[in-house]
Amino acid sequence: MKALVDSILTRYGTAITVRRVTGDFTVRGCVQHTGSLSRMNMQIVQSPVGQIPWSQYTMLLPAEPLLVEGDIFYVGETWYTVRRVEPVYCRDTLVGCWGICERRGEADNWGYPS
Repeated sequence: MKALVDSILTRYGTAITVRRVTGDFTVRGCVQHTGSLSRMNMQIVQSPVGQIPWSQYTMLLPAEPLLVEGDIFYVGETWYTVRRVEPVYCRDTLVGCWGICERRGEADNWGYPS
């Protein structure tokens, strides 16, 4: 299953460059806005990570290297801050992770600046 997730992200994902003190690295993944043009079009759903604020983006990433809360990354010219990461397991194997991020500099919904 991990090989399948990795192949999907390699084929359809976009380059995501993560910046850490130890240096930059690039993975392939997906970042998608959670909102729509109208909040009326969305149903509020409680997910395993809680209610997702309207200004957030969801991300789907490979299992390794695992991003952590507070990591920053960019896609194209847009910078994001990772707010929450959840591992995804198939049986006992870590196959990927998904999480929530927000554009850097946007309204802070998490109690600390992006």
